[in-house]
Amino acid sequence: MTTLRVAVAVAALATLLGGCGDSPRPTAPAPGYDQSAELRDALGTAAEALQAGNYTFVVASPARTTEGIVHLPSESARITTDAVELVIAEPNRWVRRSADGPTWYLVDSSRVRPGSDLALELTDPDLVGLDTIVAATTGLTGDPKTITGTVDGARTQSAYLNFPAALPFTANLDGNGRLAELDIETPAGRWVLTVSGYGEQKSQTAPTGKIRNLPSSGYARLNG
Repeated sequence: MTTLRVAVAVAALATLLGGCGDSPRPTAPAPGYDQSAELRDALGTAAEALQAGNYTFVVASPARTTEGIVHLPSESARITTDAVELVIAEPNRWVRRSADGPTWYLVDSSRVRPGSDLALELTDPDLVGLDTIVAATTGLTGDPKTITGTVDGARTQSAYLNFPAALPFTANLDGNGRLAELDIETPAGRWVLTVSGYGEQKSQTAPTGKIRNLPSSGYARLNG
């Protein structure tokens, strides 16, 4: 499955503040306490939240912006980039290029090259590849709401983050421990993933308007 590659940058340190007067001072972690393990668990939980397959996302990079709606219960999704829009309502998918105006093309999945963007499947509802990125993180600091560290770009297989370097990142989690924003500093600039609308999406259906069968020339372009 093609995943969407992402990216990250800064840090936040949690401070425990008491009220006025003779408030107790923050206590130090007990000997043997491993903060990085707690933060890794928090990131893992955030990645697991995508497995419900019901959310929206935006990946903003120096090269392009990708938006998506995922609705696993109906096995449907909609992915939009600057140049192409893809609708999946299994077993069918339709694609529309910006250059083609309102015309949609019905895609024959058997003619799609494995690994291309048109080969996107919903077998893994984590379309943004967050689990892969989390597995490649090290040096975690912060607190369970704002986590910073580095991600090994060489270990990520997501389509938009594949740099052979350690990249600084910041992850912001919402009040339910789900990812709200992931910000990675890449050599080309900031790569920002935002996720929202957990559990609020509806099934995506076949597009309306003019629909044609995708010609052979279209497979050659879109499989590239």
